[in-house]
Amino acid sequence: MPKKGFIFLFSVIIFPLVVTSLLTLYRFIAGREVGLEQFLSNFLGYAVGGLFVGFIWYNIKKLDQYDKR
Repeated sequence: MPKKGFIFLFSVIIFPLVVTSLLTLYRFIAGREVGLEQFLSNFLGYAVGGLFVGFIWYNIKKLDQYDKR
């Protein structure tokens, strides 16, 4: 997989899924109510944040490759 694809896949899909899953697991273990509507906003927020982080991360990698030439 190209580096660009991996960076965006990780920051937009994998990271938000892992964090949201950990939050859900924590609430389940604590005995609190667990529902989809409670974590959809968290997932979407992390996904949007991942877009920004992925964009910045990709540009940093691109600049490092440009400097090495």
